[in-house]
Amino acid sequence: MLVGSVLAAAAWAVVLMLLKRYDVVANPRIYKLLGFPLAGTAIVALVGLAKVVLGRSLGEIGRGWDELAGWQRGLVGLLVVAIAVAVIMTAVGIAITVMM
Repeated sequence: MLVGSVLAAAAWAVVLMLLKRYDVVANPRIYKLLGFPLAGTAIVALVGLAKVVLGRSLGEIGRGWDELAGWQRGLVGLLVVAIAVAVIMTAVGIAITVMM
């Protein structure tokens, strides 16, 4: 988790510096480049975060998911999506605030 977090923070710093340096409105193609450095590093950080928060390995989490009833999977999945949307919107809000 630590390695992923450090890499993700470094990637975000580079992206934010690029956004401030180049006129994003005049050059919207730069948005295509944003996902690559952020996605890979964020995945490593999120896997580590899941292990820390849940206190279980990914294999154990998968077996626990398989043991849930269908309606329980639906509720947990909906909760995960809602949390992910909230985190993404917060990150976007912070990025927009920093850019202005």
